[in-house]
Amino acid sequence: MVLPYETDRKSCGMEPEVLRNEPDVLPVFYYNDALLSNIGDTIGLNLFEPRYLLMCQRLPMDPRFLFMPNYQDYRCRPGDVGFVVQITGLWPQARGSTFGVQGSAVSLAAVSCTWVEPNTHGLHYAQYLKLDAKKASLLHTESEALVEAMLESGWDYAPEKVCERHLRRAEVGADVFFSSNWPDRTYVMAFLGGPDAERELMDCWSAALPALVQPRFTGLSFRDQAVHRFSALDQGVRLDEVMEELRQAIVADPEAMEQLKGKESAADPLGLPKNLWPRWLGDLRLARLFRMPVNFQKRVNLEPELVKFGYREQWAGEGRPKTSVGVLVTNESNVELWTRTQDLEVTTESAQFASAKLVWKLNRLRLCVVQRARSGGQRPLAALEDDVSRLVCSFVATAVVEGLQKA
Repeated sequence: MVLPYETDRKSCGMEPEVLRNEPDVLPVFYYNDALLSNIGDTIGLNLFEPRYLLMCQRLPMDPRFLFMPNYQDYRCRPGDVGFVVQITGLWPQARGSTFGVQGSAVSLAAVSCTWVEPNTHGLHYAQYLKLDAKKASLLHTESEALVEAMLESGWDYAPEKVCERHLRRAEVGADVFFSSNWPDRTYVMAFLGGPDAERELMDCWSAALPALVQPRFTGLSFRDQAVHRFSALDQGVRLDEVMEELRQAIVADPEAMEQLKGKESAADPLGLPKNLWPRWLGDLRLARLFRMPVNFQKRVNLEPELVKFGYREQWAGEGRPKTSVGVLVTNESNVELWTRTQDLEVTTESAQFASAKLVWKLNRLRLCVVQRARSGGQRPLAALEDDVSRLVCSFVATAVVEGLQKA
């Protein structure tokens, strides 16, 4: 493999960035033909678009990309299926104005979430799910019969509308994505909350069988041979709602506001110093990005500030630039994007933890006073009951007191 010169901060030779890499996040290469059809197929490319030149400059750090067939708009969606390509050859040509690339398809992958990195001439990245290449895809007639049976059985199209065919059965915690980017096949990805959800899906396949001339699967074999199964999707809390809850906790504390007095500026999100927000949001885990499911394994930083979002018209539906609270989402490696706070959702568990942690920090000195008085004092504080202690500290203090005792 011939490596290019380093011309980008995310290109070769930067070991710390490799350690921060999300393992299942890769740049996306689109093509309107099935250059790859199966695991083991090889590919040779001559790339010249600016976004793909940048991708090539970064490949030495992680020599893989997602090959994604697309016959419509060169934009992938959740449920679209392609291949992870492992690079076997990479060399600059014509003084770096083009790159020659050779590689082979090493695994089957379904898009979970996708975004465009800023200042990359439109380079798309995607988090993907690993699929079992041994499982069969459906014919279009089979997938259409299954979708019709599901709709007749009470399933609905998901209101997020992040892909063409995403069906949901909320009562049993089930989401099913059908790929739509292959002209000759459909892949089925099912996010199931338990046995009831699994049974619902198999019943729908059984109901679809009469519409098929030559059925290839029974209900049980359909589940085992054609469905890629995953755990149920997390239901998230919007980031703007979490930030407002944290702001309310701070504003309600006179001592905290006194300490912040004079440190705020007109450009600060929600009237609080923007350099403090990444610390308050550091424990949050993302659940959805632009309404698409996401599950980063490593820490990503959330850095809010006031920005104008006119360039995000395709997501926000806005006709002109508008000042709003935006967030830079980054791991300083292969995840970097700008979005609005309302376009991000975090897990409910992490939101509750972030709120409890902030309130504990605001009340820790008060808690120490109460704990010391209750453990060894003789004055009125020593006789406070648990419910009164909670009122003094403005939140449920039991777990925190136990932590102080251990410390």
